[in-house]
Amino acid sequence: HELVRRYPGFASDMFLKRAFLFCYQLNRKLGWFKDSIDKLPVPADYQVPKMLEHFGCLKYKESLMNKIQAHTMIPKYSIEEVSIRGGTIMVCDRLAELTKWTKSDIDALLWLRRKECNKPFHLTITTDY
Repeated sequence: HELVRRYPGFASDMFLKRAFLFCYQLNRKLGWFKDSIDKLPVPADYQVPKMLEHFGCLKYKESLMNKIQAHTMIPKYSIEEVSIRGGTIMVCDRLAELTKWTKSDIDALLWLRRKECNKPFHLTITTDY
């Protein structure tokens, strides 16, 4: 709550991606929030859904996939962009349940493997990612 209150840019995103990523990074580097980090959703950005789609965990509608492949801008907070980010959170939650891994570990694994996939990611003009 304090982070969001003191740094308004961390609260401008309805998914609080930057705020959650900050907490994830503190957990990874310093071990903070050990008992509560998994209560936070995965910081939904642009690379993680690309990787989830690549591994077959997330499926885009054909019309959305065509836009992504054509490098068409997806408007910020549009149904398509919110669906990508919301779907990312839901899939990562389910992966955590199935694998017994932490969401932080799933996020890190997908992010670190992002260069293994040369598929395009969705484009959205925003400072939230």
